[in-house]
Formats: sequence, C-alpha cells, structure tokens
Amino acid sequence: MRIHRPSRYKRFLRSPPLIIGEVLALALAGVLGASLPQVDTAAREAYTRFWGTGAWRGLGVGLGLDHVFQSAWFLALLLLTTASLVVVLLEQVLSLRAQMGRQPGEGHFRNAPFQATFERPSQGPCLGPRAEIRSQGRLGRFGSPLFHFGLLLVILAGALRALFGVTAAVDLLEGERLPATSSAWGGQWPGPLAAPFGLSVPLTLERVSPVTYPNGQLQDLQVGVLAEGPDGPRPTALGINRKTVFPGGRVFVDATFGPAALLAWSGPRGTMAREAVLLSRGPGGDFTGSTTGPGGLQLNLRSGLGPAGTHPSRADARIHRGDALLFSGPLPREGSISLPGGFSLTLESLPYWVRLHGTRDPALVLALTGFMVSLGGAFVMFTVIPVDTWVRVIPEGTRESVHVAMRPSRFAPLYREQFQRLVHDLGGPS
Repeated sequence: MRIHRPSRYKRFLRSPPLIIGEVLALALAGVLGASLPQVDTAAREAYTRFWGTGAWRGLGVGLGLDHVFQSAWFLALLLLTTASLVVVLLEQVLSLRAQMGRQPGEGHFRNAPFQATFERPSQGPCLGPRAEIRSQGRLGRFGSPLFHFGLLLVILAGALRALFGVTAAVDLLEGERLPATSSAWGGQWPGPLAAPFGLSVPLTLERVSPVTYPNGQLQDLQVGVLAEGPDGPRPTALGINRKTVFPGGRVFVDATFGPAALLAWSGPRGTMAREAVLLSRGPGGDFTGSTTGPGGLQLNLRSGLGPAGTHPSRADARIHRGDALLFSGPLPREGSISLPGGFSLTLESLPYWVRLHGTRDPALVLALTGFMVSLGGAFVMFTVIPVDTWVRVIPEGTRESVHVAMRPSRFAPLYREQFQRLVHDLGGPS
C-alpha cells in the first residue's frame, strides 16, 4: 500500500518553527505599529519630532516602520501566515471528517492515560467477550478547526486592509466646509490597490469644544459637524478616537487641535494678505505658531485655551525683522497694531482648528467575523472536551475480567476522578 506523504512545501508551511516565527513576527509588527508614530495616524508634531529629517527618516520610510500595516514586508508576512493557516486548517478538516465518520477501535486506547483491569462476579449468562465504546463531547472536535478558521479570516482581513484600505487626514477651521471630493483631504495613505479616500457628502465643521481636567490636560474633544445629505444638514458629534460612519467612510478626530489665528496684513495701499496660522501645542502646554509677513516681517504667536472650553481672547505676538524686535505683546481679537514702514497687523478672530481622520476599511466586517469565530472556537476547545471510553468484558466461568480505558483529548488530569467513579460503578476497586 502506498503511503501518502505531504509535499515538502506543506511540511515547510506547517512546521512548528515557521508557525512560531510567524506568530512572533506578527506580534513584533503589532508592537512596532503601536509604539512608533505612523504617518497616517500620528499627530504631525509627534511624527516630525520622532522621525525628524535626513537619514533617520529615510530609514523609517524605507523599511516601512512609519507605515507598518501598509508596508510590503507586512503584506508578505500576512500572505505567508495565510498559507500556513490554510495548510493546517485543511489537515484539521480532513482529520475531523475521518474521526466523525468512524468509531474508535481498540488501538485507539492502547496508550490511553487511564486504564484499569479487574475481576468481578459474572453479571449474567456467558455470552462471550463483549466490548462497548462510548464517546462524549464530540462537538469539541470542531473547536480547533473553528479557531484556526477564525484566525484565517482575521489574517485575510489584514491582507485586504493592507491592499485596499485607505486613511486620510485634513485640518479644518470652525466654519470651514469640507467638499465631497478626495482632493479636499490634505493627506492620503492608500494601500497599493486602494482608491483615494473621500466622503460622498460635504461636511461643515461647526464647533470644537475642548474638555480639560482641573490641571489643564486635555480630557476630550467635542467636535460638531454638519453632514449635508438629501434630507438636509444633519448635526453629528465626533469625539477622540470615536469613529462615526458617513457615506463613503468613517471619520474620527484625535487630540491634534488648537487655536487658529486669522490675520490680515495691511500696507500703505490697504489690505495686502489674509492668512490662517494654525497654532500647535508645544512642550510647555501653550499653542505656538509662526509665519512670514510682507517686507520680511517674522511673526511668532503664542496662545492658550479659553476658560471652560471657550475661545481664547487674545494671542501674544513677537514681530521682528532680522535681529530687530519690532513688537512684543498681546494681539487682542479684532485689534490692530502698527508696524514700521506703514504696515499693520489685525487679528480678526481666534477660532479653533482640528484634524479629521478618514478611513475606509473593506475588511472590517470580515475581521470582526473572524474574531468572533476564533472566540467561539476557543470556547468550544476549552469547555467541550472529547472523551472516549472503552469497556471490555471477558467471561471466565462464574467470574469475568473487565478492562476499562478512558482517553480524554485534552486536560487528562481533570478526568482522573471521573475514571475512578466509572471503575467503581462497574464493580471495580474504589
């Protein structure tokens, strides 16, 4: 009889060293993705502060460390892990099919962990040797295939997200409208096969209300937007890392926000330029920003949060040209300051700005389904244990010899007392 041997590729894909290596590599990828600033999720200041410029940033980009879950090496790891899971799952399904279609024989109990042989008075007329095989908990045999099938769905979802998922970001001022186009988003990080992100309805940023702890640290960010749809504008509330579904994708905010100084530069001939300077939180907790005005003027701004989440009433400014300091002091809202050369600067308002993140993940349902299937498989594995029992009786005159064997598929020590009760019930020693 010809014995079928798996190919060397199958032996490689199901080998324990490879599977352990895949698990460790996935865990390492998760640690890197969670601990290193990622280009599509990290705040701009945190990303720039960590990666900087030059060779260090080139190394991060080149190795995909700043976009771990969309990198080529992570996708290759997912494909290799998928191949291993497919091989293991197919073998488990074939083994399950064979087990469910036949009754275990005597050889199945040859190495059973629990065995006992004893004699007892004959229980009835001598009918010759007889044997009885009992199986319980057969449902538990489905646990491991279900668990691995769920893992396969999760891995496939990760591969689909890496290929077809996309994230985007945009900075909006209060009152600003975000058109329903992909070009309206300032940053796009699509997978290799993904289309750019864009919502199907315009959004208007209505308000940004920071909520702080007593020590001034940010607790939450309450953001209100208007989604324009066929039935008219629909108010929607956003919060930090709370994803809200809109037609075309999901949107959420992080802690990247601050005051925006809306400035008007004027010269001898009237208004020369208007601009918005986004102030970002600095190491000391204040919000700072800078810009270049007409005539080589350099403007540095500093502001804080208004009391109880309100808008700040002023911004502190330092204006210089070269090494000459021209102005240092507060810029009141809707107030102007005069500068040498006939220039003036007006702070028109201090609205808040916030960064919106958009995501489109075509594999989200698949990932959640795989996670639930894996949990169900693990529950079945650890709560429903297949146990096979074999009882053989051989008549010997007025007495009979009884051999009992029990083989749990897992956690054998937990079944010692159950085996002892079975032996006692059959007339054996206690």
